[in-house]
Amino acid sequence: MLSSLELAALRADLEETLPDTATIERPVFTADGYGGQTLSYTKVGTAACRLTPTRVTEEMIASGLRAITAWRVILPADTDVRAEDRLTVDSRTLRVVGVYQRSEGACLVALAVEGSGA
Repeated sequence: MLSSLELAALRADLEETLPDTATIERPVFTADGYGGQTLSYTKVGTAACRLTPTRVTEEMIASGLRAITAWRVILPADTDVRAEDRLTVDSRTLRVVGVYQRSEGACLVALAVEGSGA
């Protein structure tokens, strides 16, 4: 197990390897006045990150073929990211489907998808 000083040094080293910035948005549902809800997103922060594609699949939809890319997003360990949050990195919009800690808490990993309503 790492000491708190070793963990802090590991986190600092990791953050130097995160070349991109993600805008983090959280889903908000508001009543639409007709018994339903309207989905919108509220910006909750930004964080340094690194994107790594993990899988590309295709699905058939009415207008043709659509690619869906799965991404692994590495973030600083103290980042507040949750499943269903939306991440925008450069021109990519990703929907977070899962989040977990890695390497004794050195970083946070978000699994996200791009495409198909992300």
